[in-house]
Amino acid sequence: MQSLQRDLTRPRWRYLAYLSGAVAVVGLGGWLFPTDARRVRAACHELAVSLSAPAQEPDVGRLARLTQFAKHLALDVSVEAEGVDARLEGRDQVMAAVGQLRASPGGVTVTLDEVTVAIREGRRSADVTALASVREPGVDGGPDTVEERRVVMEWVAAEGGWQLARAIVMLPGQTGAPPEP
Repeated sequence: MQSLQRDLTRPRWRYLAYLSGAVAVVGLGGWLFPTDARRVRAACHELAVSLSAPAQEPDVGRLARLTQFAKHLALDVSVEAEGVDARLEGRDQVMAAVGQLRASPGGVTVTLDEVTVAIREGRRSADVTALASVREPGVDGGPDTVEERRVVMEWVAAEGGWQLARAIVMLPGQTGAPPEP
């Protein structure tokens, strides 16, 4: 017991204890006070989750999910797809279009992967690129259907968090560049 107490008083052990404490404080600080980039990534994840629909979703669940989706949209959001002349302008138009979508009986899972975030100067907006995947279970146990597209987005800081202001869905194989302001 005495040798253990002596070992703990040596400078090397004190150094390790201080270093461990510093690492813990930095880690806790990052968790308690996330950066803007982390907040934008979290908003992207929440947006994708709100677009995913479980198998045989009840109407109440669908309404709750779409309400969550709407919270992530700026009032003047703009959504367009490369190669398509039409564009959705405003939260109402986007919600009307998304509200018409019905998931297959097996549900649908939407994910945003490879998310890169660049916070603009002034920390009021962010340019984001991501790989959007839409997965539907295969029919009769067959392989899942997966469609992937690169999405270029602009998010803006709002009072309740970050909101999607603009999204461009690229053609398959395109990488895209951040949207112009």
